[in-house]
Amino acid sequence: MGALQALKRKLQDGERDSEKLGEACDRIVAATQKVISESGEEGEAIAELLRDSVSDTVYFFLEEHNLDDDFDIRAFVTARNW
Repeated sequence: MGALQALKRKLQDGERDSEKLGEACDRIVAATQKVISESGEEGEAIAELLRDSVSDTVYFFLEEHNLDDDFDIRAFVTARNW
C-alpha cells in the first residue's frame, strides 16, 4: 500500500517527470511480483487487477487534472515492464 500511496502523492503534487513516476510504478510492480510469488495463481489474478487499476488511475488522474499536456502518459504506461 505504501507504493500506491507514494504514486498518489506524486500525482497530487503535479509530478510529471516520467523518471520519478516510473520509480513509483516500479515499486508497485515489485510489490505485485512479491504477491505473485507468494500466492500462486491467486496472486497472479490479484496482480493483474492491480496492474489494470494502477494504469487506469494514472490515466484518469492526469487527464482529469490536465496534467497530460506535456506528458505522454500512454507511452509511459505502455513502456513500463508490467
